[in-house]
Amino acid sequence: NAESKHRIDWEFDRIPIHLKEEYSKIFSIIKSQIRDDILLEVDSFSNNFTDKTISVHVRTETGHPVEGIAQEERRSFKLDETIKVMESYSDDYTFFISTDEYVEQGSNNILSTLQEKFGDRIFYHKKDSLSVRGALIDLLLLSKNKTIIGTYFSGFTEVSWWLGGATAKVIFPGWE
Repeated sequence: NAESKHRIDWEFDRIPIHLKEEYSKIFSIIKSQIRDDILLEVDSFSNNFTDKTISVHVRTETGHPVEGIAQEERRSFKLDETIKVMESYSDDYTFFISTDEYVEQGSNNILSTLQEKFGDRIFYHKKDSLSVRGALIDLLLLSKNKTIIGTYFSGFTEVSWWLGGATAKVIFPGWE
C-alpha cells in the first residue's frame, strides 16, 4: 500500500539495516556457488569498468504494465528519462548496459540509440540474452558498480543490487 508506506518494494534506502545484512549474506552464499567459468567471464569484462562506470538496466516495453497508471505511461522503462539521467553525468563517466532479449529488435533499438548518444562510453556484453548463463552474467556485471540506473518494478535490477552487497545507489528514471 503506497499511501500507508507499509510496502517498501523498490525503495532500497528504506530497507532496515538488519534485513540488508541478512539478505546480503544469503546472496553472498549464492554467489559463492557460481561456476568459475562464469565468474572469470564477468571479471574479464568488468576490467573495462572504473569507479566512474554506472550500471544501466534496460527492461523494454515487453515487460508487465504497471497497474493503476494511465495506458500511455504504463511501462516501467522510460528511455527519455533514462537518457536525461545519463546526461547528468560528466563525459568521464561510462555506462554498462544490460538489456533483455528484445532490445536489438524492432524499430525502437534502444541499445543503438544509447550507443549513438554516448558513443564509446557504452559497454555492452554481447551474449545470448535468452540463456540463463547470459542473464546471470548480466546480473553480476550490473552488481559491480556503485550506481545502478534501473527499471522500476524489475526484479532483475533488485537482484543485481543484492548481488552487489546492497550498497549501490539505485535510480529509477521517471519514477522518483
